[in-house]
Amino acid sequence: TLQPRDYVDVGTQVSGQLKKLHVEIGSTVKAGQLLAEIDPTVYLSRVDADRAQLANLRAQLADREAQLVLAEQQLERQTNLMREQATTAEALQTAQAQLASARAQLQVLKAQIQQAGSTLRGDEASLSYTRIHAPMAGTVVSQNAKQGQMLNANQHAPIIVRIADLSTMTIQSQVSEADVSRLQVGMDVYFTTLGHAAKPW
Repeated sequence: TLQPRDYVDVGTQVSGQLKKLHVEIGSTVKAGQLLAEIDPTVYLSRVDADRAQLANLRAQLADREAQLVLAEQQLERQTNLMREQATTAEALQTAQAQLASARAQLQVLKAQIQQAGSTLRGDEASLSYTRIHAPMAGTVVSQNAKQGQMLNANQHAPIIVRIADLSTMTIQSQVSEADVSRLQVGMDVYFTTLGHAAKPW
């Protein structure tokens, strides 16, 4: 069995239709070269929805910050009035509770923004995975998927192509038991192939 020493099976981390395949068997590729594209429509819509959600939460945060400033001012006003016995203890307690509530709601929104940001980063990563690049330079030696094919990454990582460095090859061969004892390190080895039986390699 003749095979390259260095090779990599290039698969996909996301599911979808293989929209475009930019290489074929025998193509020479460079590291980082675009190999294939998966239809990004679903992943684009998720990213857009995440960004809209994040913008909505940031607007709510600005509103809550304004409410917090108002609650602080009302508490300060009630405290000053209480010093001069011009308000009730109940009004002061209400202002204190409103301030505590405004601070808590602010923390809730900050946590939601952090969560939405994390979701956005994950969906942006999934969107980037719809463009599949070569992890190494080499030659495309096999192709397991066709343009237009649906790929399901949920069950297993579908392999699209195999890229191999053909500059160094390895041979796996079986040697008969009678000949094993005659093998020595450093001895010359040659082989022939079925297509060219007369040409030793």
